[in-house]
Amino acid sequence: MNTTNILLVGNNEEQSNNWIKLLNDRNEWKAEHALTDEEAIEKFHQYHFDVVVLGNDLSADAVKKLNKLCTFQHEDVIVINNTADLAEKISEALKAQKRNNTTFSFVDDALKSAGLNINIQ
Repeated sequence: MNTTNILLVGNNEEQSNNWIKLLNDRNEWKAEHALTDEEAIEKFHQYHFDVVVLGNDLSADAVKKLNKLCTFQHEDVIVINNTADLAEKISEALKAQKRNNTTFSFVDDALKSAGLNINIQ
């Protein structure tokens, strides 16, 4: 089972602690908290997060900066800008991402017919 790493960013520490408890109750989720946008950037560079939740109490500039940075650093990261119905939004976003992930696999046997025993993986 893969663990989904979640970074919560918000200035309200009490509310964020409640979110952390709510999200960590699910075995497949591991949530961490950052109080400021600078702390969030530091944690984002140190660890791989699948989901970043930006609290309603952040300034518009901080939200814009974190949205841009997170999606630039990891284009597959999910950024949620509203904390209402948080667990439901995260679940829906993860399901949508799984549906949209397309994998490709192909075999190129061009060198095999040339008599060369070369495998490229």
